[in-house]
Amino acid sequence: TAARVEGFRKGGLAAATKHFAGYGAPQGGRDYDTTYIPRAEMHDTYLPPFRAAAEAGSASFMAAFNALNGEPST
Repeated sequence: TAARVEGFRKGGLAAATKHFAGYGAPQGGRDYDTTYIPRAEMHDTYLPPFRAAAEAGSASFMAAFNALNGEPST
């Protein structure tokens, strides 16, 4: 993640990191569906790339628009 953000920046482009966070794990394998991600899995698997993007200087983050563990993401 960091290498990609840094590469975009070096090329004169702004990196937009998306979709924060947990959008990539919809129930039933369908887009635009709810997700359930246990807290430990969220911290160990899903959040580290977003931290790396932030530390590398991502210009923006796009929020997910699904429900995560029963709560709206945005």
